[in-house]
Amino acid sequence: MRILFTCGREPAYPRNALLLKMLKQRYDVLEITENCRSLPLRYIKLSWRLLTNQIPYDIAFIGFLGHPLMLLSPYVVKSPVVFDMFVSFYDTLCLDRAWISPQSVAGKLSLWLDKTATRKASATLIDTRTHRDYLVNLLNLSPYQLTLLFVGCDDTIFYPRNTIGKTKPSIKILYYSSYLPLHGTQIVLQAAYHLRSYPQIHFKVIGAGVQAQDIEQQARKLRLSNVEFSPPIPLIDLPAEIASADICLGGHFSTIPKATHVIAGKTFQCIAMGKATIVGDNLANHELLTPQHDALFCPMGDDVALAQAILILAEDGALRAHLGNNALKTFQEHASINALRPQLYQIIETLSACS
Repeated sequence: MRILFTCGREPAYPRNALLLKMLKQRYDVLEITENCRSLPLRYIKLSWRLLTNQIPYDIAFIGFLGHPLMLLSPYVVKSPVVFDMFVSFYDTLCLDRAWISPQSVAGKLSLWLDKTATRKASATLIDTRTHRDYLVNLLNLSPYQLTLLFVGCDDTIFYPRNTIGKTKPSIKILYYSSYLPLHGTQIVLQAAYHLRSYPQIHFKVIGAGVQAQDIEQQARKLRLSNVEFSPPIPLIDLPAEIASADICLGGHFSTIPKATHVIAGKTFQCIAMGKATIVGDNLANHELLTPQHDALFCPMGDDVALAQAILILAEDGALRAHLGNNALKTFQEHASINALRPQLYQIIETLSACS
């Protein structure tokens, strides 16, 4: 069976990369993807390549940020279409990042795009049941139109690693982010402020993004000597940072509604490496993790509670080991490549049998 794979974001984006890797492990994949930095130009190039493609295939798979490409599907795709929705354009642009008003023409267009893309798909993938239920109400869909597939991560990259013994009894708290409002980096900074009198606790924050300058400026105003900011690093270098951490912050920690619907990608990466991880107490995280068993849960938007959770783990090495060991087992059972691959293949095989 041949699968056509295309996506709006670059193919190296973790969600796209993992899906593409799993598809290639079983099927002949015709890959039509683009890496140019300009998103509009990327869509133009992809549209042209899809319209002019002459190589036959059995099923089309449209990956993350493929909403506009779904509009082309009736004209370029003569087979079943799997659409990885992953995020709602409307939710992201209007409610999460607040770039446009929900009542504006652009806001209504983004909602129409979500609805149209989903209804043109033979199967639509979504990352959590909580997110599915939200989109069912937002887009007036049937629950049967959306199929659950956890985000997971590539466990050939993210796996437990031994680290060289520490030279001092410090506790490293790792948080990495693209500084979107959704992530709640402000909550992490305030938690660091509450823990400023504990010299053994040190935060490392990796990333860049829209709120980075404001966050770093606030850290300087608060004179936080326990927080180290680092620019983004390549994905391949991230496991070394996770391995050297004592506690990982998976999030999300903001109170933005979208944050309650999803499990952060960093959460999957951290538990895949068997790390003690603190996550936001939302329904989505409860679909995968169990409080006190494989993660600590923290009320979202509560910097005091986050500081308390960090302090609990910082002072209890046995609890860190307990959570980390169980987190790894949870990941392997529910979100590893071995766990996700049969689910993905079942979706493909079912569509193939019905076509």
